[in-house]
Amino acid sequence: MTRKDYIKFAKVFKKAWIESDLQKEYEGKSKNQANATDNIIGTMLDEVIEIFENDNPRFCQDTFRDAISK
Repeated sequence: MTRKDYIKFAKVFKKAWIESDLQKEYEGKSKNQANATDNIIGTMLDEVIEIFENDNPRFCQDTFRDAISK
């Protein structure tokens, strides 16, 4: 995979977290309150990171997670 691919995946996960936060607002919950969707997104993120690390030993999960949180 290339850097451009990692950027695309980071955008997907970022959008998923944003949508989850919007859903919480709609339901009148705090953004900091975890829900089932957050758990699913987190599990998927962990699995994707493992795949990326196995595919490319130079992959940095900290950089990837930072890209998602910005």
